[in-house]
Amino acid sequence: MNSLLKKSGLIIVFAVCLCLLMATVVSAEAEERYYLRLQGAQSNISGDFDGKTGGKFIDKETIMVAAPDMDNDTGYGIVFGAEKDRLCGEFNYLTGKHDSKVHGTSGSYDIGQTTLERFGFDVKYAFIDPANSKIVPFGLLGISRDSFLVENGAVNTASTPSIEGKAKYQGWGYKIGAGVVFRLHDKLALEGSYTISKTSLDRVKAFNETRDPGYKVNCQTIAVSLNYYF
Repeated sequence: MNSLLKKSGLIIVFAVCLCLLMATVVSAEAEERYYLRLQGAQSNISGDFDGKTGGKFIDKETIMVAAPDMDNDTGYGIVFGAEKDRLCGEFNYLTGKHDSKVHGTSGSYDIGQTTLERFGFDVKYAFIDPANSKIVPFGLLGISRDSFLVENGAVNTASTPSIEGKAKYQGWGYKIGAGVVFRLHDKLALEGSYTISKTSLDRVKAFNETRDPGYKVNCQTIAVSLNYYF
């Protein structure tokens, strides 16, 4: 049932994004423009990535994987988008490295860094016509494929001593958010945004073994960007 609800939610978000994108394409009231965006972002990761949730592979009892407690940290991203009237469609990439640790009965210890990578597609709607204002607030919906590569996130106890290795989590997510664009020039703008995303991790790989962890991860991201229009 949870898997069905997860897939249904992603389908609904994707359908809404597709409908808004089609509305952008068919609208003939404004000239379409393209833009590139460079952004800096700070992400706060929570949910099952709490440093306490851990598990063993179902049929590989010697391999254990950790759900990291990731520090808030900054990253960067690049976006390619198209704007027409009040609607925008965007393809985006975001990455960042987060110091990580796990918490056990004997205390907490570092497990290196967790690298977040996100490939996504967003649709934005401007609440004010961009042609009539230099300050344009907007809302957004999006979907993404997220991955978290944990530097020392797995342990293989079949060897003596035990061997540490990488664990890579992947899953689909959706996000909602809001922000504002400050038009500096016909070709330049500053943008700030706040988004909340939820990702269902359906894959974790460690020591060449792959399983479905069933973890849920939340992410709050604050981003500041520079847009170039052409």
